[in-house]
Amino acid sequence: MLLAGGATELARRNAIVKRLPSVEYNAWGSIDTRASAFSRASLPGARQLRMLGLTIVFTLLMVELPLFQRLFGTESLDLSQWLSCAGFALVLLLVDEAVKFVVRRVRPEPEATPAAG
Repeated sequence: MLLAGGATELARRNAIVKRLPSVEYNAWGSIDTRASAFSRASLPGARQLRMLGLTIVFTLLMVELPLFQRLFGTESLDLSQWLSCAGFALVLLLVDEAVKFVVRRVRPEPEATPAAG
């Protein structure tokens, strides 16, 4: 089913901007399949943080600057739309953390055995 007029534009904007939470999730939340994204060991390195920051900046520019709006067919988003994107990212992260919690409980990591010498 094709969307009419303004609905098509809204769908296009949302498709582009909803990509941002998935990028953040992939960069931050899914670093390790067992460890929490909130643990100190899971913090990404400086280079990865810079790349994540650039992705966020370029997404903001693509959506908010008129030149990039014409190039990518986007429109500015209002605060509620940006908050829905942030909420989407948060839900992804929380679901992933819940899955990791269950995996750690159901299948604990085997303890390291000392090497026989």
